[in-house]
Amino acid sequence: MPCSYATGLLYKGKGLAAAFNATRSTYRISRNKRAILGNLGAGLNLTQIAQAACGVKDITDPECVDVLLLALTPSAYSSNNPADTPGRRGSVSPAQNQDRCFACVGFALTAAAEAAINVYKQQSWQKLNLSEQDLSFCKLYPRASCDTGAFYDDAVEWVNEGRVSK
Repeated sequence: MPCSYATGLLYKGKGLAAAFNATRSTYRISRNKRAILGNLGAGLNLTQIAQAACGVKDITDPECVDVLLLALTPSAYSSNNPADTPGRRGSVSPAQNQDRCFACVGFALTAAAEAAINVYKQQSWQKLNLSEQDLSFCKLYPRASCDTGAFYDDAVEWVNEGRVSK
């Protein structure tokens, strides 16, 4: 029985699990762009890439875009691993432990701020450590607590409106 769900890909009738690069017997796990293209069986020429991934010669063909995105995506990626990031700098710190506290919004906003600052300054995540606790319990208004937490949309609005104190 064929799958009835849509993958959002235009890879004709094969679904997400049958993407071209995931079904090749010579597929290798790699973070290297040249090896990823090798998984497609293509050279570095755009026409060869489009032909190997999509079966068309035009890389801008609407049916090719989603397939190329999937085919050229590394099989493993971590934005806190220097090997995976531009300039060999991991810009996002590893996930933090909030224990039983409903401070996930503070953790998410702090991680996003750290990542944005680190990318802008072209530095590693080890260079900056913002306080999730300070943001969650001291800077957000109205105050959040471990019992109540905060709603993400509200917290983003508070940041955008400048209601996060310095």
